[in-house]
Amino acid sequence: MSSTNILINSLFMNFLLQLVPIVIIALLAWLILSKIAKKFEKQNEERLAFEKENSILLNKRLDELNERLVIIEKMLKEVD
Repeated sequence: MSSTNILINSLFMNFLLQLVPIVIIALLAWLILSKIAKKFEKQNEERLAFEKENSILLNKRLDELNERLVIIEKMLKEVD
């Protein structure tokens, strides 16, 4: 092999050796961030389900109070 080929091979191998840790770190960062994103997504879905349930309960309570108010209004009209 000529010295040029050896130099090119050496530079190429050196480049690959420097690139491998960067790729590994990037993959690890991606895995960690994706797990964190999934965790936040799960928490948000649970929070949304809780808010929906709470909203349904509040609407039921409001309907019950409205029915009571209608009954009270009818009673007041009968008294007049």
